Amino acid sequence: EILPIIDLSAVDRNLTGKKLTKGMESVGFVYLDNVPGYSKDMERKLLESTKWFYSLPLENKLLLSPKNWNRDAHCVYRGYVPIDISQGHMREQYETGEVLPHDDPDRNSGNPFYEDTPWPIEEGLGIGFKELMISYRNVMINTGIELLRLTALGLGWNENVFDDRFLPKSVSSLRLMHYPTYIHTTENP
Repeated sequence: EILPIIDLSAVDRNLTGKKLTKGMESVGFVYLDNVPGYSKDMERKLLESTKWFYSLPLENKLLLSPKNWNRDAHCVYRGYVPIDISQGHMREQYETGEVLPHDDPDRNSGNPFYEDTPWPIEEGLGIGFKELMISYRNVMINTGIELLRLTALGLGWNENVFDDRFLPKSVSSLRLMHYPTYIHTTENP
């Protein structure tokens, strides 16, 4: 079957929900078009910023690591995770999450799902890494909420049936992953 195209700018949300649900039931995948807040310019900036981040020296990135890799860190989940062949992964990653106000009770409760993200220093670069990551994550969270609502409509349910599980605060994270070139040798099986 052909990959269904789901136009998120379509006016008839019930019909869009039915198309989405049918696509997920039959093909299992869909192509999202006209995602609100997403653009080719954002995609370009995201790729440039990601390349910038992964080009930083390892010692700078490790300062942003969670406790497993940096015992001085305050984070459990968020931040930079280096390549760790012993754990079976050949990737490095950087994880961000919900940015909460300083007086938010969840942020101050010690709940690691709402911990602060350690951000890289961007002095004089003009990249806007932090702002871009926050903006991109928000676009993806809003898109996810919209997909859940459209799925509910496609199933004939109240469109807000899933809201209380993801709103007003999301525990979802944005994870940038980088898989460097790996050269297989007898020393590196």
